[in-house]
Amino acid sequence: MSKSKSPSSPSLPDRRVLTLLAATAAASAGWAVFLWRQLIAARAGAEPFCAFGESNCAQLWDGAFASWVHGATRIPVAGWGVAWSLVALLLPLGLLLGLEKAWPLRSSRAAIRWTALAGVLSVALLLAASLRAGSFCSNCAITYGLTLLYAALAYWGLRRSAEAWSERGLFSAAVLTLVAYAALIYPGLQTPRARGIEAREALERASENLQQADGAAARPRASDPTDELVAFIDSLPAPVQASLSTTLALYRNAPARPVDVPRAAQGNPDAPVVVTEFVDTLCSHCADLHGTMEYLLDTAPDRFALDSRHYPLDGNCNADLPIHGPESVRCLAARVEICAENLPTRFKLTTELFASQSNLTTERVLEIAAGHIDQMSLDACLADPQTERKLADDVAFASRFDPTGTPIVLVNGRQGSPYGPFLLAMILAQGDADHPAFGVLPPPQARPGS
Repeated sequence: MSKSKSPSSPSLPDRRVLTLLAATAAASAGWAVFLWRQLIAARAGAEPFCAFGESNCAQLWDGAFASWVHGATRIPVAGWGVAWSLVALLLPLGLLLGLEKAWPLRSSRAAIRWTALAGVLSVALLLAASLRAGSFCSNCAITYGLTLLYAALAYWGLRRSAEAWSERGLFSAAVLTLVAYAALIYPGLQTPRARGIEAREALERASENLQQADGAAARPRASDPTDELVAFIDSLPAPVQASLSTTLALYRNAPARPVDVPRAAQGNPDAPVVVTEFVDTLCSHCADLHGTMEYLLDTAPDRFALDSRHYPLDGNCNADLPIHGPESVRCLAARVEICAENLPTRFKLTTELFASQSNLTTERVLEIAAGHIDQMSLDACLADPQTERKLADDVAFASRFDPTGTPIVLVNGRQGSPYGPFLLAMILAQGDADHPAFGVLPPPQARPGS
């Protein structure tokens, strides 16, 4: 009579499956570490590697879901990929080494299945976030493939296991996940958060500080602009200072080109700084810029002028682009905003258009416009050739700066960045990119002009 095999001695078929599980998890861990490093490099201003060569592979990393995960857990999504992969690797490895009786590797076969289920659910969440953001992440697709392969091996390769979904297995997987989280929390805390989030937080702090400096009562401004700039730079976290330094270096090396006189400036038309923006109504980064300009107009309305222009990404009303199908809402929204550019509620109208990006239709554009312009005036303006001429002028103006997309931001006629801290710094520096206060910033992280 042959002796029965102990739980710590897997059969040959199980050893093959466990070896494949361990190899898949190891590949997933290596890829997740690579993505984490790419994320850090992207946050420092470098261009991240994209598996299939597309140019927007980092968009999902800075999306709402990924930013929430990083903010809530202090570990980015890529870091959670490392954590999952470590647990997925330790469990089959423990079985192969005969350590199933060691705590917390007990009930490892069930724990493998629970871990695989967690991976499948995570893939579903990330795919949903990707579809919602309208972006494709080829780097993430490789992670999805490895995770689903692991799940297939766990469910069908270990189907003979008698403890498929035991509570002890769930407990073991949870304990190992907590251990992995504890091991990764420090590098997670060292990973810069999404550039836009840190920029927004920096602007919020600056807004509070400048308003406090002005005082609650109506009185002349007591603080010196240089002191305010120094205080603002000093308040920035190190990653934001690094981004500001790089953005300033790129701005200094950008060529200055002729600019048009502001058509309907907001803020102070006599200020030493003129910010010119070219936006598209369906551009998500343009919506972010609009939020930044709202902060700046609230914080320092008397220190700069904002010249809002339009560069709709539709060849039907943009001579720089080919025509693909019928005219979109991009053209109509730009014309509506031109018709409203002398109204006191123009900024609110733009806010409402950006807020409706996900479901913006012709009817919705006109519905929003009706809250600000009477129907007769709007119809007359939309039919006026002068409105079309203004839109064509905006496109021609933007074309001088070789646009590759939107938004396009100019500061005193030189192409800059929509990065909020850069814009506020230039406003506080009164347009001087070589202000001595910038001397405390670290060296730029990317070669100017590269």
